[in-house]
This record gives sequence, C-alpha cells and structure tokens, in this order.
Amino acid sequence: MKHHTQHPEKKFVLIVEDDLVYQQLLKGFLNNLGYETLIANGGAEARDLIAKFKPSDLLHIEAIITDVVMEEGEGLSLLEDIRSHKILGDVPVILISSAEDDLIHHEAKRFRASAFLKKPVTLEKLREVLNS
Repeated sequence: MKHHTQHPEKKFVLIVEDDLVYQQLLKGFLNNLGYETLIANGGAEARDLIAKFKPSDLLHIEAIITDVVMEEGEGLSLLEDIRSHKILGDVPVILISSAEDDLIHHEAKRFRASAFLKKPVTLEKLREVLNS
C-alpha cells in the first residue's frame, strides 16, 4: 500500500473523522509512526482542505484515513471523489468504521479502498496496513 512522494522526508496522512476523541487517537498513533497529520471533521471539510492545497503540496499526502459514517458527508462518497482526483487518485485510502456490513465492503471494493479497519483501531493494525 505504500505511496511514495517526491519528498520522502515529509509524510502526511489526512484523517477524516467527526469524533474528536478518535481524531486525537489516530493522530497520536500516526505521530508515533512518524507521520504528520492533517485533520478534517467530515467529508465536506476534507474536500475543502484538498481544494485549498497546491498540487505540489498534495504530493506529500501518503495516505487518507476516513470514517465511513459521519454527520457531515460520509466516507464512501469521499472515497469515490478521491479516486477520481487527478493527483490523489492513487493515494491509499483506509476506511474505518464501527459498523461492518456487506454494503460497506462492496462499496469499499468498488472504489478501491486500500483497507477497511473495524473500530477500535489499534496502533499495531494501523502500522501493518500503512506498511503493506
């Protein structure tokens, strides 16, 4: 799943999560793994954040972790948008959710999610997925 940028010294992961406690948990895990983080509180905020970046800055994003179910725009539609983005289209996208059903897995496969992690996510599992 590794996605290599032109500047390997800067590794960013975009976290899209509307639960503030879970945002901080993921941020702590990712910082522990050597990543810098960008945080969006939902799909709409993630889209706005991505739109504000210069194309050269988007190359620093190594992965995107998004919750599937959020109040402000859900993760599957964000995944669909990312897959059609000219720069981020091949960036690994990890879906996380406390819900697990066939529709989520079907849509995740359809839009080429890199991985699906059931909450609660552990540091070890996140490390494994990011290093695969």
